[in-house]
Amino acid sequence: MGSMRRRLELLESRTTSKRGHHGTGTSQRGWERYFHAHENARRELEGLKPLPELPYTEEDREEDERTLAHTIPAYLA
Repeated sequence: MGSMRRRLELLESRTTSKRGHHGTGTSQRGWERYFHAHENARRELEGLKPLPELPYTEEDREEDERTLAHTIPAYLA
């Protein structure tokens, strides 16, 4: 039983990080971008003007670099 507890602790530790993730693998900035896009989609359906673009942050730049360095090469492999 002790090994199951340790395995659970390891899994839980993987779902949280020091960078603002909340157990879902998505940062606060990721959720902000998600809900911004969701609201703009709703506004488009209702014929309203979209919200102003979110500012491009250092976190956005870092995420873009990770995507270029890791995600895209994984798809190409």
